[in-house]
Amino acid sequence: MKNTANVMLPLLRLTLALVAFSSLAIAAELDISSAGNSNMEGTKQLFRFAEDIGCDVYRPKNDSEFFRLTQGDYKILISVKASATGVDRAVAHVVFSGKKEYANSIEMDRLLAKLNRTYNTCCISVDSDGDITFQFVLAFDNRISPKLFRIWCEHVSQCVEAIISEEPELRKKF
Repeated sequence: MKNTANVMLPLLRLTLALVAFSSLAIAAELDISSAGNSNMEGTKQLFRFAEDIGCDVYRPKNDSEFFRLTQGDYKILISVKASATGVDRAVAHVVFSGKKEYANSIEMDRLLAKLNRTYNTCCISVDSDGDITFQFVLAFDNRISPKLFRIWCEHVSQCVEAIISEEPELRKKF
């Protein structure tokens, strides 16, 4: 019985891995050129694409300008800036509720300038309510592959995690 378990467990793991990644293997690239200059249409297409490749996504309304993708511990708001000339952009925002007192503070401005200079992977900003936003951009030429999209989403999640972990001063602001 032990020998059977030793053989079956790796086979079971392999089967589960194949099932989990099969959507990536058969999924085609997204060609967003039909969106033209319509950001909303581009966002709808990217949402359907993300859903088709097995991402954990939610779209609040059909006419919403963004959709939410859960990657690891983070909820990422994603929208598309479509262009008829072919250079489209996927824009990701990870937002943390901040404290109003930091909205227009020199201390926060200095911290954000330091973080943006140091990490140079995204733009970190604070709005008038004190909410802190990490913004990432992925530029692509009409087409995006499942692999590139997944890698980018993972990159967004990992960068936010790394910056927050490395910068205790930032964590105190939300």
